[in-house]
Amino acid sequence: MLLGVLFLAACGAGGEDSPVEAEVQTLVLATVSGNVDREMVSRFNLAHSDVQIEVKDYSERGKITDAGIDQLMSEIIAGQIPDIIELGTNTRQLPVRQLAQKGYLENLWPYIENDPDLGRDSLVKAPIEAAKINGALYFSFGSVVINTLVGPERITGKRYSWTVENLEEAFQAMPEDSTIVQYCDTKLDMLYYLFHFNLGHWIDWETGKVSFDDEEFRSYLEFVNEFPLEFDWSDPETVNEEIGSRMLSGRQMLTNTNISSPLNVQIMDAAFHEKTAFIGYPTLDGSIGSCFYFADEQFAMSAACQNKEAAWEFIRLPFLCEKSQIDPAIPVNQEEFDIWLNCERRLEPLTYSSIEIDLHQPTQEEKDRFLDFFNRVDKVVQVNNTVFHIVKDQCGSYFAGDKTLDETVNLIQRRVSLYVNEQF
Repeated sequence: MLLGVLFLAACGAGGEDSPVEAEVQTLVLATVSGNVDREMVSRFNLAHSDVQIEVKDYSERGKITDAGIDQLMSEIIAGQIPDIIELGTNTRQLPVRQLAQKGYLENLWPYIENDPDLGRDSLVKAPIEAAKINGALYFSFGSVVINTLVGPERITGKRYSWTVENLEEAFQAMPEDSTIVQYCDTKLDMLYYLFHFNLGHWIDWETGKVSFDDEEFRSYLEFVNEFPLEFDWSDPETVNEEIGSRMLSGRQMLTNTNISSPLNVQIMDAAFHEKTAFIGYPTLDGSIGSCFYFADEQFAMSAACQNKEAAWEFIRLPFLCEKSQIDPAIPVNQEEFDIWLNCERRLEPLTYSSIEIDLHQPTQEEKDRFLDFFNRVDKVVQVNNTVFHIVKDQCGSYFAGDKTLDETVNLIQRRVSLYVNEQF
């Protein structure tokens, strides 16, 4: 009997099914900048046994390149679509609008509304509304800064937008040897800013219509052509001192700056030695000429994602309140924003273009001026390096005096039209 029991026991043990390991699903996170927060990825992977994020890097040793962007775009078009996409930087990024309009990206707004820790009112309205494409939000981000032009309110008027004509009219009130912006800003500097602030006017990505042959673009090129072709930066300290001297003496009308805190209000007032206005870059239609830049990564979910619930758990992380945000960036989580706006800041004297400035805690009036400006900004930076390089390459000959304005405009219109048509 004992032998029988042992035999049966042995048979029972041998006949049991061995435990099957649960299958682990892999979500591919494609990065074109190489700047994905690997610690955030690790935390996600440690918290999930059934799904893991694998980073696929398209950068070149942590630097974003056109080749990396082109490779990822080619794979997406060929159907090799990653689950999560890191979109790039403020100066070079994937064509988000085109990807969204072609159905490659998932609208995140329903996920935000149904998230127990978020919801419609959990995020700061201005940057979120600015980031939407046709009413949908296709990527997450944690903080922003604002790029703008600032000048004395006495010269620009108390406003937040203007046209080139408005700018040139205001400049007439400046002393004879004055400059519009820093005297070191070149034609290419101004072309870059004005181009990106008005890109949506010249290219309609929904219809494919290109309008670089209109009178507005011609007037922009003529305006840009008034700036220096190049500048000698061999002595940057002297350049900084000259910029500071021009600002304090009223011989520089505007300065390009990033706004990331109510402190920037008092910094600009001190730099110009008078009350300033956040006027922004001139636009074709007189709309707001300031825009949000992203201070951290932007993550999109592909419409073809294998596990959208798991991908959202990762993508939502930048939206959450960390209660640790400090300058120099503006948080987009509403709870964190409220804490950040009213927090006591650590203050030390600073130097802005050789101008020594002593800071104080922001006053209510300075906070109000900051908020009034912040809530009016309705654009995020639109970067399309392919189109910009086409424009820049063709403008080179015009700026050097080797091609006429008409020849330049016609070449730009033809080449950009060809590129845009290839995208449809």
